[in-house]
Amino acid sequence: MSWNSSRPVYMGCSMGGHLASDLALNYPGEFRASIGLEASMWSGNTDRLVNQWFYHPRLSNESKPAMMMSLCSPNAPEEYVRETVWGYSQGAPPVFKGDLHYYSFEHDVRETAKNIDTRKCALYVLSGDYDWSAYPAACKALADAVPGASYTLMEGMGHFPMSEDPVRFKKYLMPALAEIQARS
Repeated sequence: MSWNSSRPVYMGCSMGGHLASDLALNYPGEFRASIGLEASMWSGNTDRLVNQWFYHPRLSNESKPAMMMSLCSPNAPEEYVRETVWGYSQGAPPVFKGDLHYYSFEHDVRETAKNIDTRKCALYVLSGDYDWSAYPAACKALADAVPGASYTLMEGMGHFPMSEDPVRFKKYLMPALAEIQARS
């Protein structure tokens, strides 16, 4: 594939998936397309989880990667799931807290998603059916709110499709990339 580097394609997952719609909304001229993996309009009502449970002094840092494991698909190869979870076990607590703050509090496009102009920046939303955080109905609602956006349910996938099952994920990603290239 040949790409024009002056207008790249953005792709992010989880917190980065939420960022996909924010970038398409606020910086449409910067990107030819934005791909949100496990992206929804809002992940609110999580303040108790984020501010109290994750940072309770009686809970160790091991609780965070264990929760990330619960977001992975049972169909994913175990070695990839364990590698994904290991990555979360290495993160500094303040970094994870900042990520979750954006994911749970700062990101909210419920009123503005309709203003995303997919003629300027195409928006693709892909969601795994084993994701309980950015669950499929919430991801589809984002795509449905944006005129011209595309939604794909990734069957057998979880919250971290690119790392927990890269081979299966590629089967869902490549058609979106081909469509983006064709639109260019």
